[in-house]
Amino acid sequence: MRKRPASVLQRLTNEVEQGNRIVISAITYAEMRYVQIGKKASAKHKVLVDEFVERVDAVLSWDQSGDLQPSCPHSCV
Repeated sequence: MRKRPASVLQRLTNEVEQGNRIVISAITYAEMRYVQIGKKASAKHKVLVDEFVERVDAVLSWDQSGDLQPSCPHSCV
């Protein structure tokens, strides 16, 4: 995302326009948020992550069987 933010955002826009949902794992979500506060954090990257997360429909958590399960509606991101 850091190297191709315009293409990532365009791809997300295209997918949403086609009626597809955008979901990510809880691990991916946590990693993206962690990078926002890490040693290499930058204001530009924070904006990119925030814009990406705005387009996410759900954050999926792992259940006990190891399957991804919806756990967080868009309102929590």
